[in-house]
Amino acid sequence: MPLTIVVGAQWGDEGKGKITDLEASSGNYEYVVRYDGGNNAGHTVVNDLGEFKLHIVPSGILHPNIKNVIGPGTVVDALVLYGEELVGLQKAGITDYQLAISPKAHLVMPWHRLLDGIQEESRSSADKIGTTKRGMGPVRADKAARSGLRVGDLLRRDFYKLFIERYREKRQILESVYGCSQSVYLPILEQLYGLSEFTLLSVDDLFEYYMESAEEIKEFIRNTDDELRIALFSRGQGVLLEGAQGALLDLDHGTYPFVTSTSCGANGAFSGAGIAFNVVPSNEVRVIGVVKAYSTRVGTGPFPTFSKGNFDTLVREVGREFGSTTARPRMCAPIDIPLLRYASRLNGFSEIAITKLDVLSCLDKTIPIGFSYRCQRAPTCESCNHVECAFNGAEAVLGNLPVWNKGITEVRSREDLPDEAKLYVDFIERACDVSAKYISVGPERNQTIVV
Repeated sequence: MPLTIVVGAQWGDEGKGKITDLEASSGNYEYVVRYDGGNNAGHTVVNDLGEFKLHIVPSGILHPNIKNVIGPGTVVDALVLYGEELVGLQKAGITDYQLAISPKAHLVMPWHRLLDGIQEESRSSADKIGTTKRGMGPVRADKAARSGLRVGDLLRRDFYKLFIERYREKRQILESVYGCSQSVYLPILEQLYGLSEFTLLSVDDLFEYYMESAEEIKEFIRNTDDELRIALFSRGQGVLLEGAQGALLDLDHGTYPFVTSTSCGANGAFSGAGIAFNVVPSNEVRVIGVVKAYSTRVGTGPFPTFSKGNFDTLVREVGREFGSTTARPRMCAPIDIPLLRYASRLNGFSEIAITKLDVLSCLDKTIPIGFSYRCQRAPTCESCNHVECAFNGAEAVLGNLPVWNKGITEVRSREDLPDEAKLYVDFIERACDVSAKYISVGPERNQTIVV
């Protein structure tokens, strides 16, 4: 069975959850693995049971026959994983699931969230990154500094000692660098986690509150590396790797510094999942690039095709473009062909999934498209680094394609799409130099054209 990687082609929020859910329902996979990210972003899955907004839990969790893995490349906030996601699934009647957590995944601790928010507030308006304040930057910084706590540490008898040591280290930073005393930041933590019945008066209170959730996830901790190796190499079972964020938010290859804190593209999938790159022959590896039919972005940073106006307002309203984790409104803009081509080449897309094509039915006469850039190097730049051009203020060259004048949410075959929609799909395929496997025409699982 093949190894399949699902990766976002833009700035995240492309619809990776739906595509992962569709692939998981094919019967070709034993495992779905989240190889990257934390609870700073969400994947939305809509099926017969309702709408589910997942954050760190893999999108295969709604399939009882699928084994779900939170891989070593992720970061795990136990308070969110158990207190919000697993409890939320239980309340929705989802209890028959299989879940494993790598002991090598790092833990997002309460002080990481606190530092994330304080550091963002201390930046000038021009330097603000637009962080979700979920602790992603600080926890990755601790990982790189080799001072982080990992999921496997929860099983240690001296975890309380480790907790206190790290807390004191961060307390010193909070007090000496940011002038934030314990009497100030403990109430902030109460607010961050939405505590209404638990008052934090001391570090022991914080430890007690944290362990209420941490104890509940211990049962899921096991050696996921060996599980996946045996599944792929010995049993020949399919493994589906689910990415987070998008190619243009990649720490190394995105619009730095307005990026996430890790390598979220296909190139980081093997390491993030704990899989050797040569376990599966290269011709059995699929990379599905998930492409939203228009561009969206939250926070700050380069967004070449964006301009305030009717497109932004109308598409955001019709497309319900609000963050599944933060509820922040997303900026909406025409699709950016140069950056899409860049993402496809960088990640080696073997096929694409086009999502939210139906949203563009709301436009009047034409669909604007970012065809190319004008930059200081050339009137139109086709060969230079598109991310660098975008960051350095290149001007997007916009053109138009005709819009279709009817809804497409009931269409179930590519042949039945309006000619204008077919032309738009063809244009995206040519930009990525691969064919579309999926064309999503609505949020429901069955509102998908499978090519």
